Amino acid sequence: MLAKADRFAQLHKIKTAWESVMGEYRALQDDFRGEAFDQNADFKTSDGLWVVRVTQKPDKILAVVPDEHLEAVVKMSGEHVWDMYHLHPWKGDERSFELNVLKLRPKRDANGIFARLKAKATAFVQLFRS
Repeated sequence: MLAKADRFAQLHKIKTAWESVMGEYRALQDDFRGEAFDQNADFKTSDGLWVVRVTQKPDKILAVVPDEHLEAVVKMSGEHVWDMYHLHPWKGDERSFELNVLKLRPKRDANGIFARLKAKATAFVQLFRS
């Protein structure tokens, strides 16, 4: 147990150091996302050894229907409302929520539901060796 306690102490020191720089790290991530202008982009370090890569993700379906869209989404869902939602959007037997909605509702209603539930996804910001 002594070795585990030593390892725990080492990891706690690393975790504490990480938490102290987390705010600046998140701010830099946001800066890179802003500089990428909703595109995939690479930013090299001054020595050229590292590349900060911003990779855009596709828009996503919100996990919770916003209050201002609830009535319209329920109306467009029609009699299949409980086949498409529980307390959150649900994929049923399909591979995704979107496929479930397209299977159950006419395309016009499905597109209306998607438009109300889509949200911009946060891009990945990663560091790679050049």
